[in-house]
Amino acid sequence: MTRQHENVKRIEYGEGILRDALAGVSSYVVVSMEVPWSLARPQVAKEPEQVFLIPNVQETTVEKVIAEAPETEWVVGIGGGQAIDVAKYLAFRRGAKLINVPTIVSTNAYVTPLSGIRRGDRVDYIGGIAPELVVVDYSLIRTAPKCLNVAGAGDVLSMHTASFDWEIAARAGEKAKGRTYEFNPEAVKTARAILAEFIAGAEEIGKVTNEGIKLIVDSYLRINDLCLPLGHFRPEEGSEHFFAYNAEHVAKHEFLHGAIVGLGIVLMSAVQGNDPKGIRKVLDTIGLDYSPAASQLTREQVITSLATAKEYALSRNLWYSVIDEANLTEASATALVNDLGL
Repeated sequence: MTRQHENVKRIEYGEGILRDALAGVSSYVVVSMEVPWSLARPQVAKEPEQVFLIPNVQETTVEKVIAEAPETEWVVGIGGGQAIDVAKYLAFRRGAKLINVPTIVSTNAYVTPLSGIRRGDRVDYIGGIAPELVVVDYSLIRTAPKCLNVAGAGDVLSMHTASFDWEIAARAGEKAKGRTYEFNPEAVKTARAILAEFIAGAEEIGKVTNEGIKLIVDSYLRINDLCLPLGHFRPEEGSEHFFAYNAEHVAKHEFLHGAIVGLGIVLMSAVQGNDPKGIRKVLDTIGLDYSPAASQLTREQVITSLATAKEYALSRNLWYSVIDEANLTEASATALVNDLGL
């Protein structure tokens, strides 16, 4: 199946399709990690020129790959967000053509243009490339633990809180100046239509069926189609993500992105008064574990991340959101966490 989307030239869905997808590719290198490469390798018909099994996306790791990679026509990223981010950046730097093969659908890295590269404890989004092909091999994706695949719901369900935040910023007027974009009601309407269709498929997503996997991928594509022409991801990124960024700053370790964003959705929908019970039920139906424990967060770290969220957002000039208006303190953050039973 093929269809033109923003930043994706071609996408194919099916069972066991990786072998045929790479059969006609000329010289190529693979960027992957140990587990996804061990799963994908038996399906690779033609050996790559070289395979890079990366440990992380630190800038030193990425530059080492770029320095050592042979000149090839193609770069193939196989794995989750980190492997594909490095593959994207290698292809961008070399001017090579790119194929992305997600082995989990926990992030949208395989359809977005920029690469998230770590410089110390900061993630910078750099580069910019459109894959010639994205290969969505259902059987390969289902080899990953369920928790990793259902985590892909986080960056779709975040539209529930993010679009609400954009409305808050629009009502704030001058107070939000310089920290938002001109409000676009049609964009919010589209975001909510994507969200509604996604929620309708929550059970399939939770079961990791072909239909559920495709719904996650299609939703990412539709978010691209909405947000890339806008020039920003305001309908999809808001206070739930800002909480997640601050939690990483507080805890000093990385998270499974969908899990920490899921926790942010639960917390911020409650702060917004934005159907917190309804969206939490959707997360539960999907089976996305948004508990603090799923992100190795203590209760105290959650409270601190909430209480310092406004300071963090202002220090990084993040978009205006409910965080700016809630004025959470340690006491109110504690009460919120208690009320939600987290």
